[in-house]
Amino acid sequence: MLVAAGVVVALVTAQLVLDARERARLADLAGVPGVLAPLDGPPRTLWTVAADAEGDQPSWPTDPVAGTTVVVRRVAGDRTVRGMDARTGEVRWSTPLPLEPGASPALPPATWCEAVGRSGVVRCESQFPAGTRTVTTSFLLDLADGRLLRQVDGAEQSVVAGDLLVVGTSRREDTDVAWTIAAQDPRTGAQVWSTPLPAVRRVERVNLGSQVVGVTASLVAAGGRVMLTESGHVTVLGRDGTVERTIQVGLDGWTSLTADGTVGWSPYGAMAPAPRLWLPDGTQVDADGYPVEPDVDDGSAPGVLWVEDSDDRELVVLDAATGRTLWRAPATTPPVVLDGVVYAGTATGAAAWDARTGRQHWSTDVGRQAGLVVTDGRSLLVLSISRHWFALGLTDGARRWDAQAAPPLDTVGGGGPLQRWDRYLLAGDGSTVVVQG
Repeated sequence: MLVAAGVVVALVTAQLVLDARERARLADLAGVPGVLAPLDGPPRTLWTVAADAEGDQPSWPTDPVAGTTVVVRRVAGDRTVRGMDARTGEVRWSTPLPLEPGASPALPPATWCEAVGRSGVVRCESQFPAGTRTVTTSFLLDLADGRLLRQVDGAEQSVVAGDLLVVGTSRREDTDVAWTIAAQDPRTGAQVWSTPLPAVRRVERVNLGSQVVGVTASLVAAGGRVMLTESGHVTVLGRDGTVERTIQVGLDGWTSLTADGTVGWSPYGAMAPAPRLWLPDGTQVDADGYPVEPDVDDGSAPGVLWVEDSDDRELVVLDAATGRTLWRAPATTPPVVLDGVVYAGTATGAAAWDARTGRQHWSTDVGRQAGLVVTDGRSLLVLSISRHWFALGLTDGARRWDAQAAPPLDTVGGGGPLQRWDRYLLAGDGSTVVVQG
């Protein structure tokens, strides 16, 4: 009897230890961007934002900071930013934005917002034509109470890089254009750094067969770096504004920047040259697709670069230091990376592979193509293109539950936009934004 009791105690103790480890793991994953709140069944509607009867579509909510998200409502003669409780949708504050000079009072410019890192400031930006240029206006608001801190006018490009607001302005002389990129404190406007770039020959359009395509400048940020693309000239600036490198790319494509500093160039047309990658050390690699960031990444697969080959519907995994292809596998969704394992949707379900070697852990056929793959840290949640949810075990791919997506997710947008949002999901059509979890 004593032996049996001892065995029971040992088993109970072991289970308690395992349960404690699992709780600790889930607590750690809760801080990983993109990991959903725990789900024991298909997501349900938490709250919605609907347009007024005569209003325009409300903007998508910003990612929450300190529990607050921001939504813009735009109606005739009014444009209001609302700070909302990310869990309930309750309005915490409401701030009308002033009208930019030259903008139409009948319908203010479309405006979207994002948090400036963890600075406690939210930037709301609108763009409108001013002569031959498109200029941007940035409104900086205190995230806690919605107070309008300041307004930045006249920038042609604007982007958030970490906890800084980075703006770009250009000076044109004859056929040349020269840019100045400057970073400022979002709350005070104090300049942190300013970098003037050399003038380049301005190209406004390019011929693609029978089509003429406009060439526009772009400013993007990733991992604290910023990158300006102007007329085929790419300049990457470090976190302190120093020029890390310059690259010449084709005019008939678009550029991208990853958090580790890899630059991607992808052509517009199917008959154009192959996509290219420039690794952080300057090595140029012909690629089979364009770089993608995992929808979820817990940092357990360092030193790899993810490339999406949309033609062959494959995920291509490269060594970030050399550009060498490590492995490739069929995939219809961006990857999810947890504990050194890569998960992705396939044409018939989902699969899991070792992040470094590509060895397949499992593949589950549910008879439907995956359109979205997310995780709550306990299961892999697969939404098929026919709007059906499947929950699969992370370790074995075993089906835990499945269900048709609940209204309104099954009808909103007619199978249109659906994306991760903090620890929840967003769906939307032309008049309503739905938060599910």
